[in-house]
Amino acid sequence: MTIKSLLLGSAAALVAVTGVRAADAVVVAEPEPVEYVRVCDTYGAGFFYIPGTETCMRIGGLLRYDIDWNNAPDAIYVDPTPDSDPVSGTITINPPGPNNTTVISFNNDGSVFINGVFTPRITIDLDAFDPEDNSATITQRGLDEGWAKTAMARINIDVRSETEFGTFRRFIRLEGTSSSGTNSGSLQVAFAYVELGGLLVGLYDTLYDGEMSPEFDSGGGSPAHQIRYTFGGGNGITAQLSIEEQDYNLDYTPNVVGKLMIEQGWGSAAGFVAYDATTEEWAAKLLAAFKVTDAITLEGMATYESGSSDFSVLSGWQGNVTEALAYFNDGTSWVAAIGGYEYSLAAAVSFQATDKLNLKVGGQYFANAHINGSDDYAIGGQVDYTVVENMLLRGQVRYNGGDSQDFWDGKIRLESSF
Repeated sequence: MTIKSLLLGSAAALVAVTGVRAADAVVVAEPEPVEYVRVCDTYGAGFFYIPGTETCMRIGGLLRYDIDWNNAPDAIYVDPTPDSDPVSGTITINPPGPNNTTVISFNNDGSVFINGVFTPRITIDLDAFDPEDNSATITQRGLDEGWAKTAMARINIDVRSETEFGTFRRFIRLEGTSSSGTNSGSLQVAFAYVELGGLLVGLYDTLYDGEMSPEFDSGGGSPAHQIRYTFGGGNGITAQLSIEEQDYNLDYTPNVVGKLMIEQGWGSAAGFVAYDATTEEWAAKLLAAFKVTDAITLEGMATYESGSSDFSVLSGWQGNVTEALAYFNDGTSWVAAIGGYEYSLAAAVSFQATDKLNLKVGGQYFANAHINGSDDYAIGGQVDYTVVENMLLRGQVRYNGGDSQDFWDGKIRLESSF
């Protein structure tokens, strides 16, 4: 046997053995491909693609804790009226100032008159009163000397996708607050709307919403169910029209709000006009912000109202009265139309001292209150400091003066977004 024959025989034997073992081998299936969450940068930071779709979502929110204080006395009580009908009476509001007493009278059907003027949006909870003498005391939460602490939690769900009609957006905001001395805290639907192209339908801030940045001014308006359309004119110009509803099953006539805005390198300016179909009153507002330098911004606001409405501006004591009455009536909104002034003027200046520190001062003048004719004002300042990214520490102090108010208030706020 030659060496060549030996090698060929060995190779043949090796192939045969390998073939036998290959027939017994275990075949491992290939793993299914995993679709990881992909970043969606079309709409900004934080969006991701919902797996298996081309729809983008962002989940965010806000945590806020406020420590408020003021040195005003209790401002609301109900006068006993033993000689009147058992289901009618009078609420007397004594603002914490030198003069003016506002009388809110009501009939046995719950209708309300402020200084003799019928106010259709406000009704009285007749069960709250003593049937023997119609007396009840409404203690104004947060308008006595001391601290008032409030925690707020907010969750935002923002879903967007592209269609042949433009961006299709679905937005939900759940929000809840819990104040010291109360059991509140459940999450409520604050916003819920859809937006396609320029059309928005659902629950959102009224189009009339718009105030100056220091936060202690009042610009009027509150969230509303609405149908809104935005016209983009280019060059930073936009026009908007909104049909809004604040009442529940009261009538067929909605509120109407219009807004025209321009935004340029120098700043921005906006004009608003609104009609409240329930009170049959209208309001108008001008807002402007000018960038004097990279660090200094000037802001101004002017408002006019034909009468008290859902778009009314509120001074310090009026705002506190509204909150107290709403709290007394178990959180409903029947006091939305209380107060307001024929016109108001406001101005503020902010200074961006550093990347983290912002200083603001400003004030607002309120003229000819609808419910008592008073002239009032508020002046104050605010310090914002960014402790770390997405965490703001704010300190604020304000003096409320004039015919109907004479007290200080302020707050310390810690706010973190995600």
